[in-house]
Amino acid sequence: MNRLELLRQFAEQIRRSYEAISSNILSVVEAMNSSEDIDEGLKKHIEQIIASLELVEKKILVERKLADNTETLRLLKEEIKRIKDLRSYLKLAEKDSSHSVIVAINSLNKSLLALFARSS
Repeated sequence: MNRLELLRQFAEQIRRSYEAISSNILSVVEAMNSSEDIDEGLKKHIEQIIASLELVEKKILVERKLADNTETLRLLKEEIKRIKDLRSYLKLAEKDSSHSVIVAINSLNKSLLALFARSS
């Protein structure tokens, strides 16, 4: 299997993984919109999402080692940055579920979906 095919497979795996995470993020956003309090179950769910995002980030780092195209490397760098931002907002949401935090999480989620769609 050549390098380009391996890179495409990584990108597709990452995209599918993120789509699953994204649906969980949407459920967290909905729960945060419907309640001012974040219960222990929701906190645990957020922690699981953060752990899943960390795994996706590790996969992207492997993908980055395979990439040699400048545009691909730029996209991967942007994906990593947005994942880190999303993780930060999710951690913040455990303590502060204000409207601005919810909007930031939702926005980052949508932008990551679009980025992964472009890269796969």
